[in-house]
Order: sequence, then C-alpha cells, then structure tokens
Amino acid sequence: MIIYTKKDILTTDCKGIINLININGVIEKTNNSQGMKNRFPKNHQMYQNLKNNSKLKIGHVFYCEDRNIFTDQEKIIFNFPYKHDHTNSSQIEYISKGLKYFDYLMTLFSDEILPNIAMPSLKKEFTLEDYNKIRQLFNFHFEELNKVIVIHET
Repeated sequence: MIIYTKKDILTTDCKGIINLININGVIEKTNNSQGMKNRFPKNHQMYQNLKNNSKLKIGHVFYCEDRNIFTDQEKIIFNFPYKHDHTNSSQIEYISKGLKYFDYLMTLFSDEILPNIAMPSLKKEFTLEDYNKIRQLFNFHFEELNKVIVIHET
C-alpha cells in the first residue's frame, strides 16, 4: 500500500527510510539530506567510504542499519543513488533501475522486521508529466510488497 503525506520524513515512525543520494558525494543542502547525515552517522560513514572508493553506481541501492542519534530509534536506511551529483537532474531510467534493485533487497526482509518504509518525494526533481510516470513506477513496484510505503511530499 502507498500512502502520500506532507509530514517531514525525518520524523517518520517507519522502520525503513529511503535516502536519495547522488554518486559523487556532495551532500545536497536540503533539510532531508543534511538531516540524514546528522541523525545517522554510521550510514553517512558507509556512504562516504563507498563514494571514496568509487563503489556508488546509479540504481545500486545499498542499506545500512543505524540508530538515530536524536531519538535512539533503530532504522534501516536504503541509500538510493538516483543522480550523478547535486547539480545534475535525475532520469526516469535511474529511478526504474533503482526500484528493480530495491525489489531484490525487499526479499531479504520479512514483513515483521520491515513493515513500513518512508520515502522522500521526487516531485521537485521532475516535470509533472515525468513525475506521473514515476508514480506509475512506484505503483507497479510497491503494490506487490506487503509493506506500507509512505511517500513524504514535503
């Protein structure tokens, strides 16, 4: 099931969080990007190590279990490389490739361990026409999961 909300993703109660990243390592100046970096240091360190060793690739989602240093909640962070750097735009093909990889990762987690996942919106990254295509991709990939996907459109 997909739920759309206007709430801040950094305050989510979901067990999993999709973190949109670029592969060249410049942290975007958005509240979400800076917030993830500050709240989940183990995840940020993993990201930096992969970036420094040129291991990040578009569409190759990786995950990290980390504890939010402000709330002490354990989360599973799915780092979703969706563009090359903070100055370039993403492409529908990048999202599609990442969703296929994400589908595979979902086979590793039971519904009890990972019942719900929060995801930031991609609405600001694409034209309305392309964003509607991406929502169709979300519907195709996420409706098959026995998990609640909460897309934060803030």
